[in-house]
Amino acid sequence: MKNDQRQFSEQKKQLETEISGLRQGLDKIADGMNLQGTKPSPAFTLQNDWKKQLDLLLSSLKSSKEDISNKKEQFLRSYNKLRSDFNQQSGLLSNLFQGLDAMLDRASDGYEPFYYLYERMSDHAGILAQQLSMLNTRLESLDRSQSDVVQHCWFHGSKIHDELKRIEQRSAVHLEGRSTATNMLRIGMELDSPEAAKVRMQAYIEKSVQEVREEYRSGKSTREIKSSIDKLIQSRELLNTYLGTTRIPVFVYKIDINMSNSRPKIWEDAIRENSGGEKFVIYFSVLSALMAYSRAQEQVVRSGAGEDMTKPGTRVLIMDNPFGPISSQHLLKPLFDIAKRYNTQLICLTDLKQSSILNNFNLVYMLRVRKGAASSKEYLKFDEFKRSTDLDDKDEALEKAFYRVSDFQQMKLWD
Repeated sequence: MKNDQRQFSEQKKQLETEISGLRQGLDKIADGMNLQGTKPSPAFTLQNDWKKQLDLLLSSLKSSKEDISNKKEQFLRSYNKLRSDFNQQSGLLSNLFQGLDAMLDRASDGYEPFYYLYERMSDHAGILAQQLSMLNTRLESLDRSQSDVVQHCWFHGSKIHDELKRIEQRSAVHLEGRSTATNMLRIGMELDSPEAAKVRMQAYIEKSVQEVREEYRSGKSTREIKSSIDKLIQSRELLNTYLGTTRIPVFVYKIDINMSNSRPKIWEDAIRENSGGEKFVIYFSVLSALMAYSRAQEQVVRSGAGEDMTKPGTRVLIMDNPFGPISSQHLLKPLFDIAKRYNTQLICLTDLKQSSILNNFNLVYMLRVRKGAASSKEYLKFDEFKRSTDLDDKDEALEKAFYRVSDFQQMKLWD
């Protein structure tokens, strides 16, 4: 009997020790996590050395909590940075962040609030993916539009280059002492290749687009931005880009009394060094070439509209005393040769009577002031001189002429 009591007493002490250990383990668990509403997992198996198992589980739980806390802090830092950077970028982003802020404030260390936050962020990610897809489509469209702009600007620069060459060709005149026609105007344009010009235009348009973007971001008005765009796509800017240079020298032909000394001179030197008569011939040749080119372009447009443009184009220049600085034969003859080359009728008012001037006109009116025989009044009389016997009276005759100031539109060199 005594042995049984002793054995029972030992078993009791052992059970009390185990119960005490279980209570200590329970306290550890309670310190490590909230047991309220927690149910044991059916798959959990208690090992013989449950204390060691508990210590391992609690250590793993502590490590997981620290890891979760660090990840939560990292998430909050990243989220706050994103919100600071992009919240004001668009109304869509502002609304998305506003909805997430409300859920983030209610989120705790529990599983469900963060899971709901995760679901909401996944939905928002889908919305942003759709928006990005739409924006990428628009960017592709803009890239195509930019390519079209590059192509149009390249074509415009090419057109100006070709038209300037055409003006140069139209300035060719047969001068006395020359077996071939002489270009009175030459434009120094050297193109390396159309392909290289297109590469330059591509780079120029990309640079211009970036400049316009910077102006837009700086808060400039639409009017200011439009003005900047107009300057960037001016014909001269596009021509400079097409040629790859900002210097396009213009040469004009200097006519010397000794034809062997006649030669092209750069425009600035000709204006500074040539005599008054030589400069007048230069101005006249440039003006005649531009008039011929503009009229030819106008005829192309009119013929395209169905008008009959089979007759050769003619021009008329009315000049007041043009022979003041020019009276030498070596300058007068090229002047009238140029007028004849461009089928231009010259109506000139002058008080000079040199035969070197008058002999170049088929019809001359000489105005004279006469006094009345029986009174002191004066009257104007004109004498008509026709140098050509083939001249029809109806072809050229002096009639009344009026000049009225009215609205007019200057003809453009290029549209």
